[in-house]
Amino acid sequence: MASSSEKRKYPSRLYEEGKSPLQNRSINHNCFRAKFAIIKDGLGDDVWSDLRDSSVGVFIKFAVE
Repeated sequence: MASSSEKRKYPSRLYEEGKSPLQNRSINHNCFRAKFAIIKDGLGDDVWSDLRDSSVGVFIKFAVE
């Protein structure tokens, strides 16, 4: 267990502070509701229902319905 008095070591930054290329993109930049139908067709009904009933299913129900 780490002591709070120890200095934390973080990896070096990939980009300078405020210069990240992803800074101006939203989280749903490449998320389209139409892709859920393609995924459902590719997975099949059994796998899709298992996925829908899992913890990820919250997002599926929100996007599809």
